[in-house]
Amino acid sequence: MTATRKVWLLLLVLLSAVLLPLALPNELFGGAIRLLGLQPGESFYWGNAVLGLVCLVPAFVAVSLAPSFGFASLLGVLFGGVSTALSNFWLMFFQGYSIWTYGGVIVGYAGLNALLFPFLRGFSRINVNYRPFLLAAVWAVYEYFKSVGFLGYPWGLIAYPVGDVLPLVQFVDITGVWGLSFLMALVNTLIAELALSGWRPRFVRQMTFGIVLVACAFLYGTIRLATPIPAVGTASLLLVQQNKDPWEEGKGLDDSIRINADLTRSGALATSQKPDLAVWSESSVSTIGVFLNGHYYPGNNPLVPALREVGVPVLFGGVGIVDMSKQMYWNAAILASADGTVQDMYGKIHRVPFAENIPFYEVPGVRRFFRNVVGIELPWADANRYTIFRVPLRSGGNLSFGVPICFEDAFSDLCRTFITKGADLLVNITNDSWSKTWSAEIQHFAVARFRAIENRRVLVRSTNGGLSAVVGPWGEIRERLPLFERTSRTVEVPVYREKTITPYTRFGDWFPRVLIIVLLAVLVVDLLPKKKRPSVWSDSLL
Repeated sequence: MTATRKVWLLLLVLLSAVLLPLALPNELFGGAIRLLGLQPGESFYWGNAVLGLVCLVPAFVAVSLAPSFGFASLLGVLFGGVSTALSNFWLMFFQGYSIWTYGGVIVGYAGLNALLFPFLRGFSRINVNYRPFLLAAVWAVYEYFKSVGFLGYPWGLIAYPVGDVLPLVQFVDITGVWGLSFLMALVNTLIAELALSGWRPRFVRQMTFGIVLVACAFLYGTIRLATPIPAVGTASLLLVQQNKDPWEEGKGLDDSIRINADLTRSGALATSQKPDLAVWSESSVSTIGVFLNGHYYPGNNPLVPALREVGVPVLFGGVGIVDMSKQMYWNAAILASADGTVQDMYGKIHRVPFAENIPFYEVPGVRRFFRNVVGIELPWADANRYTIFRVPLRSGGNLSFGVPICFEDAFSDLCRTFITKGADLLVNITNDSWSKTWSAEIQHFAVARFRAIENRRVLVRSTNGGLSAVVGPWGEIRERLPLFERTSRTVEVPVYREKTITPYTRFGDWFPRVLIIVLLAVLVVDLLPKKKRPSVWSDSLL
């Protein structure tokens, strides 16, 4: 292959590396509008569903034409580095750790895509009859692996640009978001196949099958949207958005408690009846610890009088003390009754890697590096209890809910576990205020809203600066607070409960695992001698 053709392949991948961030919620469209001297509306920050249908097409074309696995790996480095840098630039605002957060994800995903793209090239050449479906399967499996485990980071999935197309996305209650990733990748690979092969009979068959899959998704979604889910009760929740970065210097804890308490009182007075529960964001009470056995430390602090003054139960983000002598603390969600008594606590299970969860931190050299070089003094301790909180409702009965903390609402398997353990809904508390960008808040919301559809339960998000909202069991936005405004609002939240849990809630991430088995089977068949391969398996290549 000539140098000129290689340059063209690099440019194709670079185009995809720009189009994918534009398809996702981003700051780029809004920034371009500001450069023209205009004030962009919020819609410019939500991404673009149409771009989601084509953003990966240039990359799939390029990797299919790559002259070698080594060059495919180079294409992966370019794609992973540029797309990650453009879509995650808000990580630069993560206190003084930006070189590790922003730089780390860029290097990490450049490396991960350096492994992915050779796989894409290899599967693109196994069998052109099934090439679009194999490439889509590889992409969906890649998004699954990047989203789970210690380093899991479920941002930037190809499913997210169409999150607002509710008739299309309803089938994730069967497959999880991974089925939508496969379907969106398939649309991109089919368009890429047209560019590679033209209107051959083979492509017509491939496109017909793809259209049938998309039509089935829309048909299922239309039926699901028209199928009512019984409501077994209603909870009155007061969402408190303090819009104050707790990391800011020179503003103490008393100020944070006062803001939350004032917003709670004003929000409660705005309704004829007191809410069942007030919800403060993650880190809203960041330096007053609460012992795991249920009392505060220190005993004389401004938090208890503030809780008693507001006169309603409060769920707040704070510090859970597991063992003070060993300096073991949780990033915790804490439920206090109307008289300020601690009722229960949940410690964050999926902690941010290398920030909240540092492997081998007990090794002196590792500890010194993170303390002296990175600037992290003490990571949060392990937690493994899926706490189901319960509060009485003024309408009768109790509300049972799980509280994924911060980016835990991005992890589908973690959230479904709250449901299987008895939660009627999910209440997420988050502090993304440090990001200082609309796109970061909206990206997080775009990820989280799929948890409502997967489990057919309401998702409530009460955040520091945004995006605080109530998401219904079909993914619809029922209530939302404005971004980066200090405010509170009482919302009436229906509690839905179907007779049976969804297939996704019951079986979890079965879909990507099936894809892995299929891809392994394809590799086994490809390694068989030609005479022993199934007759359906044509040997035609590029």
